[in-house]
Amino acid sequence: MLQTALLTLTLPAVLLGAPKSDTAALTIELPSGVLLSRFAPNQLTLSVGGQTQTLRPLGTPNRHADYADYFGTLEPLRFRLPLGSRGAGKTPAQGTLSAQLFICDKVARLCAMRTLKLQVTLGKTLRLTQAQLQPALISSEADRP
Repeated sequence: MLQTALLTLTLPAVLLGAPKSDTAALTIELPSGVLLSRFAPNQLTLSVGGQTQTLRPLGTPNRHADYADYFGTLEPLRFRLPLGSRGAGKTPAQGTLSAQLFICDKVARLCAMRTLKLQVTLGKTLRLTQAQLQPALISSEADRP
């Protein structure tokens, strides 16, 4: 079964025509069994139109005592960037999301840092696969024929 993590970038409707700094909200939902550390230096950087802002996820601790060092729920992140006019007929704002996430997979019993760099369209849902959150395969010269 393919599990996904959801990253949703949204622009409030009242801000769509504003040429100054707008708010782009980012919502993170991790796949079942994947936890995000509360104490590691997680960060998400959104770059739009040459402007960038980096935020750290915030939320409530996991209710299960064994997982209290991980988030139970995450609050939406609110990036304030000059997104420009995005009225009717305009092309949606494009950006780059860079993420450094410290996750643990309860099923695989593996914790690791994941670095992701993704092109995003504001107002669209971005679904990350479980495979993107798993470690890359490491090979050595000795493994090559």
